[in-house]
Amino acid sequence: GLTPASVLSLPFDRIDVEGSTLVIPLPKGLTRARASVAGWLRRADNGTFQFDLTITLGARPLHASGSIGPTTGDIDATIAGDGLDAATAAAIASAFTPDAAISADGTFALAGTLHAAPAGGNISLKLTPASLAFTITSTKSSAPPAQATNVDSIGGVFKAEAAFAPGQPLRGRLTMKDVALNATSLHFAAEGVAGEIAFDDLLHLTTADHQSLGIGKISIGEAEFTKASATFVLRRGGGAGVGGAGSEGGARGLDLQTFRCNWLGGVLWTSDVHLDLTRPVMQGTAHISGVDLHQLLELVTADKATGEGSASGELPIAIDWPGVKFGAAQLKAAPGGTIKIKDLTTMSAALDQMGKSQQAELKQRILEALGDFKYDTLQANLVQDEMGLGANVHIAGRGRSGARQALDTELRFHGLDDVLKLYLGFERHQASANKPPAPH
Repeated sequence: GLTPASVLSLPFDRIDVEGSTLVIPLPKGLTRARASVAGWLRRADNGTFQFDLTITLGARPLHASGSIGPTTGDIDATIAGDGLDAATAAAIASAFTPDAAISADGTFALAGTLHAAPAGGNISLKLTPASLAFTITSTKSSAPPAQATNVDSIGGVFKAEAAFAPGQPLRGRLTMKDVALNATSLHFAAEGVAGEIAFDDLLHLTTADHQSLGIGKISIGEAEFTKASATFVLRRGGGAGVGGAGSEGGARGLDLQTFRCNWLGGVLWTSDVHLDLTRPVMQGTAHISGVDLHQLLELVTADKATGEGSASGELPIAIDWPGVKFGAAQLKAAPGGTIKIKDLTTMSAALDQMGKSQQAELKQRILEALGDFKYDTLQANLVQDEMGLGANVHIAGRGRSGARQALDTELRFHGLDDVLKLYLGFERHQASANKPPAPH
């Protein structure tokens, strides 16, 4: 029942602690953490109090040593622990996230320093996960059921710094190096994550504009994006994206202000993409430039066509997990490339849909030309209709073999949304209860 102040006021040279329980109040009285404490506290010649304590939260202990000022109660300490229990740490972290429950498995190492005084202080911690996995489940009453995010593994080095003062928001900074994570349920993995995030309010996990991260590789389904960079802001309430401004609680959304990466031999970038963090809802437009036509045709035609050249364009996308919807878009290849159609049966059906089957001889010449074709124009307009995402393709140029037939024609294809959903790891169908917003 002793408080730190009452202990320090006692006339002692040394106090040995064994089998004591430390009760740690957490924000807003949501819960308390209890830890067993052992060690010693002694009065030094200079009037300060020195301490060396072992604090056990879970299976493995955390070691703390340092000094306490004799009058103001200033604390300067070093903290270290190895093999610490992630489940216990997650339970404590849940107290800071009233709209989400956090659970974890595995262990981590922790080392750092603490300075605390009546006027404020700071803490610096280095955290290194070992075989760590965690789950975040929304507890908001308005959220759909079973909205859980599972991270199967996370590794790397994290350094967290925070400054605190009475009546002021808890500000901090998180630095990441060589971070890798894998979330199988989201068909997502990342490696080589590095950067620094400055939080203007740690309790609500909000930041200022233009926080930045670099990511060596991102995998979403079968898609791979490399050498990525992103700037973003974590906001409270609806902000510019999903939700309503002024919401209570923690961060509600992430505004991805810029994103740029290498993809299919070219560059992919986005701007002003909004993500609702209370559920996987996102909408924005992806732009591509200089993408390798050979790799792009392998993707969208399931290896039924190949070619040489480069392409650019854009594709609006809206996600309301597990649903995804693609908007109207345009892709255009640079003039002077080549294309070879491998699946002439599908091409014949596409010609029939465009009403080009009246003259069998002409149709045969078109098919022969498209077997090896040099194009001056190759442009696809992606459109949504009752059959899903389709493409109206305008192609003009000349065959490179046989009669070297000149062509200027249009073709129509369907089923591209299924191809893209599989590529990005989404289900072929949308959950009926979670229809995504229309992209714009």
